[in-house]
Amino acid sequence: MSKSVSSSYRLRNSRAHFSTRVSAVTRAAFWLFLTLLLLSHASAANPGPFGWLAHPAILHRYGWRIGLLAWLPLLIMGGWAYSRMAALPAQRQAWTWGRLTLTLPLLGLTLLALAHILTGAPLTLAVPLGLFWLVYLFLLNNGRTGLKWVLAIVSIGQSVVAIGQFAGQRSLNLTWLGEVAMALNTPGTSVVLHNGVNWLRAYGLNSHPNQLGLLLTVLLLMLWPYRRIRGSFQFSVFSFQFPVFSFQYRAVIWAALGVGLAGLAVSWSRAAWLGLLAGTVVYALAWLRSARQWPRPAAQQILLFLPLTAVLLMFLYTYGDIVANRLFLADSRLERCSLYERKRDTAIALQIIAQKPITGVGLGNYQAIAAQTNPTAQIVHNVPLLIAAELGLPGMALWLIFLTAPLLRPGAFSRFAPQTAVWLALIVISLLQPEPHLFLIKGAALWGLAAAAWSFADTRPENG
Repeated sequence: MSKSVSSSYRLRNSRAHFSTRVSAVTRAAFWLFLTLLLLSHASAANPGPFGWLAHPAILHRYGWRIGLLAWLPLLIMGGWAYSRMAALPAQRQAWTWGRLTLTLPLLGLTLLALAHILTGAPLTLAVPLGLFWLVYLFLLNNGRTGLKWVLAIVSIGQSVVAIGQFAGQRSLNLTWLGEVAMALNTPGTSVVLHNGVNWLRAYGLNSHPNQLGLLLTVLLLMLWPYRRIRGSFQFSVFSFQFPVFSFQYRAVIWAALGVGLAGLAVSWSRAAWLGLLAGTVVYALAWLRSARQWPRPAAQQILLFLPLTAVLLMFLYTYGDIVANRLFLADSRLERCSLYERKRDTAIALQIIAQKPITGVGLGNYQAIAAQTNPTAQIVHNVPLLIAAELGLPGMALWLIFLTAPLLRPGAFSRFAPQTAVWLALIVISLLQPEPHLFLIKGAALWGLAAAAWSFADTRPENG
């Protein structure tokens, strides 16, 4: 009997040990997947890293370039499920769905979207939605340790590419990372006017400069609280431990913040700039309410920002005409035309909503329906209006509940300032651009990150 008990005990311990290893591999796979997702760009024509070593049978039958890295989400979900089932009861973490004020409206919106998909909407629209739930629930149930490194790597990588594109006024031949083709003489390329001449806006590794602006705005606001962590600690990859000391850590974070701000500037995205301003105001209000936000003497804080201020003044001196055109429409036909298109598309969206206020025109059908009204119509640059047009006013109501619920939480603009800064920035950008959308890949990932952050009770950055 004792041998049987001993054998059973060893078996359980062996399974628990293997489960721990699987859990570590799963977390590493998640961080790799999230990094590649935010750092690269994928499209049907060029899937970037997710098309490397494409499976020939799938490519031949469907024309999709699905590479090895595209299977990472299945590896993550499989490893996550196994590690939870095989872990000892004492080691198994309690499952959480997050804050119900966020989860319930998103669940309702998901069910509504799935109803549209099951009745004819493109099946591919389920991919971003599933991605949101993967990012949201994985972070809630596995912690944020390691997230800061993903944010820093993506911020530096995207910004370096963006600065190179703007400085060279051309693409950097990074098609293997999904860089889109861009040239000043190509119709549809996003440009600004500099000294009366068209200048290429930086895309980074994204489909559009506005998507670059959205991404960097969120990353900068999420990284800001991590700049002050002190002391030495370790982070692990699989079973390897890497010591990181305070000055190394803070140098990486400040580099990501500085380079990221430069990348955001050359995206020339007005919506992103306004989003960053909204987030900055939230942080500033929290600082005014609590002196603990700034433990250093005020003089040292001012000295810290002097180099940044000098760089900003030099940038404004060099490209002041672009800034004036983008913000104040100073004698710019290009910018006036852009604003005219936005007003036209908003009017078309309102007309579509009035025609089908309850059911909407169907998920993914907006562009086709809008083109019937005006052949030159584009996607409306307002996410709530887009959702209302496609999913009806019930869908819009669920979306607005999701947006406003966190801002009503006690302490939203004090204790929870880091979450509110990101959330408010996303709201501002979503009112001016279509990119912060649950049915676009990067938009879904960013909403997943922001929603997961809101569901944590403790807002202090982790040291791991």
